[in-house]
Amino acid sequence: MNSLGVTGINVTSVTRIHNRFLRNRFEDKLEQNTDVSDQNYKGSLEYLFYGIDPVQPSEIFKIINDGFWSPEEYSSIGMSTYPGLVNSVSSAEYAWINDYFKTSNGSALIRQAMKQKERS
Repeated sequence: MNSLGVTGINVTSVTRIHNRFLRNRFEDKLEQNTDVSDQNYKGSLEYLFYGIDPVQPSEIFKIINDGFWSPEEYSSIGMSTYPGLVNSVSSAEYAWINDYFKTSNGSALIRQAMKQKERS
């Protein structure tokens, strides 16, 4: 993102969504695929982030309530068949940042950053 003039991101908040139904469903799948008798299995779990897609921002509400769609459902609406889960906040927000730079305000910031680079 340095090429776009972005040198850092300040995270002001992260929302963790609690949905007992989805959590129980996840834990059932985890028990099916993992040896939960070994107490160290939780140490190998990671939190993954999902950034809201600027093309379909309301998709997040469906995910919160029902979980992710099947690959076929994503494909039927022209989206990537697998959701972009990542382990860094900046990667999760990359689509929003990229979308912003396509606007006139974002384009102005890019031009300003390029001028500063040329002067250096």
